[in-house]
Amino acid sequence: MSKSLQQGIKKYLQVLPNDEWYEKNKFYSFVPERTRKHLLAVFKGAKVSYKLFEGIQAENELMEMESRTQVLGYASVIELGVDSFLQQYLSNTPEFIKLTTGTITTKPLSIPTTLEKNVRDTLPNVFLHSSDAVVITKLKPVNIPWKKIRFENKVEVLTTNNVFSPKFSERVKHIYSARNMIHISAEIQRSKDITFDLSLAEEAERACEGTSIYLNKYIKENHL
Repeated sequence: MSKSLQQGIKKYLQVLPNDEWYEKNKFYSFVPERTRKHLLAVFKGAKVSYKLFEGIQAENELMEMESRTQVLGYASVIELGVDSFLQQYLSNTPEFIKLTTGTITTKPLSIPTTLEKNVRDTLPNVFLHSSDAVVITKLKPVNIPWKKIRFENKVEVLTTNNVFSPKFSERVKHIYSARNMIHISAEIQRSKDITFDLSLAEEAERACEGTSIYLNKYIKENHL
């Protein structure tokens, strides 16, 4: 690395937000402290990596890698912030409960022998609309594991509860969708949807900072 590049990077690091900035702006301050330290480390890393790529005047494949790095870092911060906020402040809302609750079917139920024979013979066929066999079961409520809930659906809970504006909600979902395309196989399938360039990286950074602003605003306005 050249001396001029080293000096440029050091100069850039000096103007990065310091600890006072993060506290003054309550940057993801609602996230539990231990988790927040990791969140801030990822955010700061994304900021620094931007300058490193710019320092080597990244072009073509390297510029794409620069964008990927930014999107991955910022989207990870957004996801962690959204998860923490939902679980702390909206866990009692109907939308959250619907999001985290599902049903499963039990084993097939046997028909009591005390029923009249003609009822026992015809009951399984009452709802037949084809030649398929029909069995009778119960629906059992279950909690859906958090990891299996789609991020887009989590964002919809925020939108429905007026935490995110519809426009900002779409921006956040767009960045997260790009984050999922970090996998090459996914990118090949959806290469026409998203292009990894500097504008996408900048959008990811704005969405990351905007998420903190929106969530803190809701906390303040609702005295939480």
